[in-house]
Order: sequence, then structure tokens, then C-alpha cells
Amino acid sequence: MSNVYLMLLATTIIGGLGWLIQQKDSSRQADIQLLFKKHEDYAAKLEALQLELAHMYYAKPEIDARIDRITVGIDRLSAEMKNLTEAVLRGCVK
Repeated sequence: MSNVYLMLLATTIIGGLGWLIQQKDSSRQADIQLLFKKHEDYAAKLEALQLELAHMYYAKPEIDARIDRITVGIDRLSAEMKNLTEAVLRGCVK
């Protein structure tokens, strides 16, 4: 008879420990899910910030291309001014 009581006591203790561990695990699982949600929120905000910054600033190759275009335009303008100056001077000398 005492064997039955010992088995019943052991089963109750093991069951109680199992229940406590399950409760602790489920509480940890909720914390882990919350951390993953926060991570996903931060990742989404960082991605949105990256896109916003990309719209606000130019990339170096794009800036280089624009500067090259401006330089070519200034060179053409300089050549035209030189031609205009020579034409004005020829007109004044005549």
C-alpha cells in the first residue's frame, strides 16, 4: 500500500514540476515572440529610413555624372564666348 502512495506522490510531484516548467516556457515563448516583433518593427523602420535618405541624397556616381555634364556645358559656353569675343573684336577692328 505504501508503494501506491509513493507512486502517487512521485507522479504528483513530477506532474507539478512539468506544469511549472511548461508555464515558465510559455512565458519565455511570449517574451521571445515580443522580441522578434520588436526586431521586425525596427527592421521595417530602418528600411523606410534608408529609402527616405536615398530620396534626399544623390549617389556618388550620379553626382559625378552631373558634374561631368556641367563641366562639358561650361566648356561649350567658354568656347562660344571665345568665338563671340573674337567676332566682336573683328567687327571693331574693321
